[in-house]
Amino acid sequence: MQIPIHVAIPSYNNAAGLKILLEQLSKQNFASITVLDDASTDETQQTIGMFPEVGTVRSKINLGTVGANNLILRAMPKNGFLLCIDSDMIMMQQDTPEKLSKFLESHAHIAIGVGKIVGQKSQQRIRWNFNYDLNPLRSLLAFITYHPARFFRTVPLIGTSLRQLSCLFVQHLAVDIEQKVDWGIEGFFFVRCDLFKELGGFDERFKRFHEGPDLFLRLRKLGYEAWYTPAIAALDTDQGTGTSLYRRYHWFRSTIIYFYKHPSRLLLYKYPRP
Repeated sequence: MQIPIHVAIPSYNNAAGLKILLEQLSKQNFASITVLDDASTDETQQTIGMFPEVGTVRSKINLGTVGANNLILRAMPKNGFLLCIDSDMIMMQQDTPEKLSKFLESHAHIAIGVGKIVGQKSQQRIRWNFNYDLNPLRSLLAFITYHPARFFRTVPLIGTSLRQLSCLFVQHLAVDIEQKVDWGIEGFFFVRCDLFKELGGFDERFKRFHEGPDLFLRLRKLGYEAWYTPAIAALDTDQGTGTSLYRRYHWFRSTIIYFYKHPSRLLLYKYPRP
């Protein structure tokens, strides 16, 4: 019996991209599809109205990325898994619920996971699709090994050796197969409905960045598993939001909040895996 897969799509002023995504999703066998409208001022509501099978939860004020994702808590389904996908992504298969359900049936202890995200420009898995837990030492060693590995990637022996060394600190360099992960990014992930509801969704202190690692870690601390699967994939159309300075500010702000919540991630004994 197929596990019910419910879709949640956070969206803000992206009616054009949302229409493309809904046209794809409405043709697939999902248990439900809900758009999380973060107080859009464009034609988002009219676009949703074109698809009678699609529900919507709308905020009266703009909540931002994290708050928009949590809108689904108002209409949270009681069973199955929730698949969250950003409105600026394009699904890369026509049988997503069947493939995800089959994967979940073979991994009974999964509470949360991430699908494959492909960059539109590179046509390759994006850099931060998934990774190890945040840790200052690991991040430093990743920086030291990752960039030389990229620079020498065309030199067979040196490039391969540096890549293998960097894999100890940068999990996203791992082979593209099903595997346990520490965390995945929030743009295209799946989570057990009951657990997402129980935890109250994302921690809204993270305005952007690190809300995914935090949610993954909270579920792993409860004894559940987190996985990556390339069986389902989405194309990221690379619609970056906010200025570089704005994004950098929120990255550092979220990093402080993350380690305040999870001080054990700072410790050396958690290396190389928690």
